[in-house]
Amino acid sequence: MASLVTRQDAPASDSTEIDFSTNAPRILAIVGSLTGIAALLVLLRCYVRLFVLRRFYIEDGIMVISMLCSAAVLGCFVGETRHGMGQYVAAITAQGDFGAIMKFLWGHAILLVLGISLVKISIGFFLLRFTTQKKYLKPFILGSLIFLALFTLACILTLILQCIPVRAAWDFSLQTKEGTKCYSASTYLKIGKFNSSINIITDFIYATLPVFMFHDIQVNRRTRASLMGILSLGYFACAAAIVKAVYQSQVFDEPEMYRDADYHIWNAVEFNVGIIAACFPTIKPLVKSIIGSTRSLTGYGSRTRKRTGDAYYGPNSHVLGSMHHSRVDPEEQKYRVQIHANHPSLSGSDGGSEENLATDRKPSPMNTRIVQTTEVTVLSEDSSESGPSSIGPRRTVEDRI
Repeated sequence: MASLVTRQDAPASDSTEIDFSTNAPRILAIVGSLTGIAALLVLLRCYVRLFVLRRFYIEDGIMVISMLCSAAVLGCFVGETRHGMGQYVAAITAQGDFGAIMKFLWGHAILLVLGISLVKISIGFFLLRFTTQKKYLKPFILGSLIFLALFTLACILTLILQCIPVRAAWDFSLQTKEGTKCYSASTYLKIGKFNSSINIITDFIYATLPVFMFHDIQVNRRTRASLMGILSLGYFACAAAIVKAVYQSQVFDEPEMYRDADYHIWNAVEFNVGIIAACFPTIKPLVKSIIGSTRSLTGYGSRTRKRTGDAYYGPNSHVLGSMHHSRVDPEEQKYRVQIHANHPSLSGSDGGSEENLATDRKPSPMNTRIVQTTEVTVLSEDSSESGPSSIGPRRTVEDRI
C-alpha cells in the first residue's frame, strides 16, 4: 500500500509524455469469456436439475450464488478498466483514478474469496451424497466443509478490516492521519499467500476424492474412467491456483502491476475454471440425451438390428423398443420391470427380455405359451441409497450426478 500512496502523491509528469494506451479490451475479453462459459454451464446445470432430473440440491443453489459472485467480479473488472486498469501507473496517476480503482479492488477481493470458497463448498456437498458406500469419508468431507466456512468468514473479515477506518483501504489521504491503522504491504501479501495455499490444498483434495470414491464401482472400465475423469476436472482449478500464487508472490515487485493485470486475471481464471469443473459432471444427463437423440435421428446402429413384429432386437437379443416409442418421456420410464423366464426369448437367446411399462404392446399370438417360472423385479430410482428392497427405478452413480 505504501508504494501506491507514494505514486499517487508524486507530481504528475507532463501529459504529453505519458502513454495513455490501455490493455483493457484484452483484460475484459479474457475475463468476460471465462465468465460467459461458466454462466452457460451453470444455466445448463440448473436446466438438468429442474427439468430433466427434477431434483434441485443444496449444492446447486450454492453454485448459483457463486456464479452471481463471478458476474459481480466481472462488473468490478469493468469498473476498474474505466478507471485505469490496463494502463501505466503514470497514466492512472495523471487522471487521479487511484482512489476509484482501489475501491473497486477492495470489493473485488471480497467477492473472489467468497465465490471461490462457495465453489468448494458446493463440491463438498455434491461429494457428500456419494458417501453411502464410503462412510469413512463422510466425517472428513463434513469437517472440510466446516473448515471452509470458518476460513472464508475469517478471510472476508480480514479483507474488510484491513484498514481502520475501512475507508482508508482506498482513500490514501486517510492513511497519513493519526489513528488510522492498515496492514503493511508485506503483511497483506503474507495473508494472501496463506489464502492461496489453502485454496490449492482444498482444490487438490476435492479433485482427488472421486478417485477413492468411485474406483471400485460396479460399471465397465470405460464408464468408470470417464466418470472419474469428469469428476477430477478440479485439477485444472488447482493448476490455475498455482499459477495465480506465482503471480501473487511478485505482485508488489511489479512496477506496472495494473498494465497487464496478470495477477487479477489469474484470480478470475481460478474462480471461473472452478465453476466450470464443478458443473461439467452435472450436465452429463443432458449430453447423453442429446447423443441419444442424434443417434435416433441419424439411424445409428440400424444395420445391426433386426425387426420382429413391432419390436427391434440388437445383437444381445434384448428388446430395444419400437421406433415410435423411442422418444418416451423420462418420467414414464421411472418404473420398469425386468422379466426373467426359463423359456427362450423371442430371438432365441438365453438372456431374457426387458419391457418398459410405458410401452403399450399387444400380445402376439406367436408369443402365447405356458411359462413355468417368472421372476419380476421392480427397480427403484433411489434403490442405491435406500437398499436393495426399494421399489422404483434403479439409479446408477452416473444418473445420480
